[in-house]
Amino acid sequence: MSARSTLRGARRGIKVAAVAALASTVVGLACYELHSTESPRSQVEAHDVAPPVALKFDHKPILLVVRDSYAVAYPDLVADRMDWTLALDGQDGTGFVSGIDTRNPGRVPFIDRLDGDAATYHVDYVLIDGGRNDLGEPAEPVVAAADEYVKKVRSDWPNAKIVIVLPASATPNENANYPAVADGLRRTAESVGAHVIDPVAQGWYRDIDVKPLLWQDGIHLAGDVGETYYADKITESLKLMGFGS
Repeated sequence: MSARSTLRGARRGIKVAAVAALASTVVGLACYELHSTESPRSQVEAHDVAPPVALKFDHKPILLVVRDSYAVAYPDLVADRMDWTLALDGQDGTGFVSGIDTRNPGRVPFIDRLDGDAATYHVDYVLIDGGRNDLGEPAEPVVAAADEYVKKVRSDWPNAKIVIVLPASATPNENANYPAVADGLRRTAESVGAHVIDPVAQGWYRDIDVKPLLWQDGIHLAGDVGETYYADKITESLKLMGFGS
């Protein structure tokens, strides 16, 4: 082989090697660019994808009912119908001033139970349903005690909706102080932005036979019939106020 042929072969080999090296570099750079542009996107997409099941914790409003013994079971019915959680403070024979009994120290007026309720319950609604046992007392101290209690309820739960049920019964109110107590409760409710349910004005017991609603004592609401009737009226009033919608 001549020297000239050998030189041409060497040059051809150098060109092939150069082309191969260049091709390798181009491929390498392309792979690098592809990797550098796709990897971050893949990481972002992995973080942005929501889990297949999202856990939700729905808050059910909490209703605190403070009651006497006129109606006992209706708070459960009301809470169920409003889809609320019930907290209950009920003691027979109690009210705004009634309840102090040395023979039964477990019965105390509403205000003496309030600190315990406030420490125990974080509530959205407070339904105050009492005062019937106070109707035989002079009106002035009853109204003053009710005013103190309701205002402390507002202080303890500043964001709660307060509803006061005027102390009417299925039997006619023969106590002379009922109008004064009812008027006092309305004034107190207005002063703290509370709502009032007035069974007398709404005619709950007007033009109906009330006997099936009552126990034989003729005072307290009886079993399923009386309690359901009362729960229906309370629930209807709450919905008319715009609650639970």
